[in-house]
Amino acid sequence: MKRLGLLLLVGFMVLITGTLFAGETKIACADLFKVFQSYSETKKADAYLKEKANSFQEEISKIRSDISSIEKVLGSGTLSKEAKAQKSKELAEKKQALEEKIKASNLIMMQERKEKVDKILQDLEAKVAEFAKKKGYQIILDKKSALYIDEGLDVTEQIVKYVNEGK
Repeated sequence: MKRLGLLLLVGFMVLITGTLFAGETKIACADLFKVFQSYSETKKADAYLKEKANSFQEEISKIRSDISSIEKVLGSGTLSKEAKAQKSKELAEKKQALEEKIKASNLIMMQERKEKVDKILQDLEAKVAEFAKKKGYQIILDKKSALYIDEGLDVTEQIVKYVNEGK
């Protein structure tokens, strides 16, 4: 297993070295987080997720309101023993429903967010590769993963424009 990893590393280094010495290599960098945040599809996904979260929050607020109403009735002291037992059972059911709704909502939101982010990242990867080929770049690095990059190599704004215009 170690040999395979070493072989792959050496192969990658030979490929990079061969590319670098084969002629002029065009290298650029970009703030990929900024590209992600500025991408129109990211903004659409954020709006969709916010709307969905608000919908879940309204449902949760309704259940909390129902719980509060039941607690007020139970605290009033005007209920018979049987009615109080019935309301206590109803309260326990509402609290259980609230807990289940919160868990289900959180799970759905996490799954949908992951799906949206994964799709956006796939789209951006393809678009950045397309941008690089069109502009003649052999390598585009994430600005945050390098120790030093000359600002003249930064193509973040160009990529943001490209991915949002589709040109």
